[in-house]
Amino acid sequence: MADVLKFWARKYLRLAPLYYLTFFCGWALFPYVGAGPIWYTANLMYDECSQYWWAQLLMIGNLYPMFQAPNYGCFFWGWTITTDLQLALLTPLFVVMYIKREWLGHVFVTVVTLGQLALIGWVCYEYKLRVGPFAAEDWYLFSMFQKPFFKIESLAMGVTAAFFYMKVLRFRRISDEATRKAEHPWINKVHQSTLCHVLMFSTGLALVLANLLAGHSAIASPYSWSMQANISFYIVSRPTYILGIYLILFVFFTGGFTFGKAFLSGPLMRAMGKLTFEAALITPLMIQLIYSQLPNGLFV
Repeated sequence: MADVLKFWARKYLRLAPLYYLTFFCGWALFPYVGAGPIWYTANLMYDECSQYWWAQLLMIGNLYPMFQAPNYGCFFWGWTITTDLQLALLTPLFVVMYIKREWLGHVFVTVVTLGQLALIGWVCYEYKLRVGPFAAEDWYLFSMFQKPFFKIESLAMGVTAAFFYMKVLRFRRISDEATRKAEHPWINKVHQSTLCHVLMFSTGLALVLANLLAGHSAIASPYSWSMQANISFYIVSRPTYILGIYLILFVFFTGGFTFGKAFLSGPLMRAMGKLTFEAALITPLMIQLIYSQLPNGLFV
């Protein structure tokens, strides 16, 4: 239990300082740093903070109020951080399942993932959500999918990937070739198979590109897809995109395409990785600051 508490504490202490700084400083100062014919739209970003500031303080601003419109309310874009923290509270449960029994972890992840996808499908059907973001029904999209219970399958797949990565690390620590083959036969085959690496990388890249490009026609014409096609895309897109990313990463982790491993472990990627969540907090403010001061900013 002590390790779990340390994990939660480290997560909170890593996220909280900049989160609170951006929230309170933005709420106090941002309305006064610009002017223009549509600057009032920038003020709407903190419009309800006098009522819901405590929810942001407790890092439950993505859960309360339940419905939140995009670009309005109180620090609406902070959901990326609060959802991350809330999912971290669930992480030990998945880890414990894998520690108890490997098969139990796999079953638990499978059940949770299927339940999550069923929930997404039901919500898409109930609210008639479309893949094209400019459909009128997608007014509810932002409010729905910023909740942690719509992101659990990402956490579940991430814990599974971490479990397999730990196996790869244990494989690397074994110096004797015979012992490697005996204890980790499949990992040993993947490490030594160029064909396997090519297939994994090609499949992963195809999944990533398919998810990035498949929705183009729905974005261009939000009502061109049938409701079944919209629901299917919402159910399938995220897990297949995540799977594609993992396949590419595990090519690097198992010794294939060493340039990829060198690039990901380089100082540039390390710095970018550490700046990701800071960028998620500051970027919306910068965008709003620029475009809300332009005479024609509403149409940019």
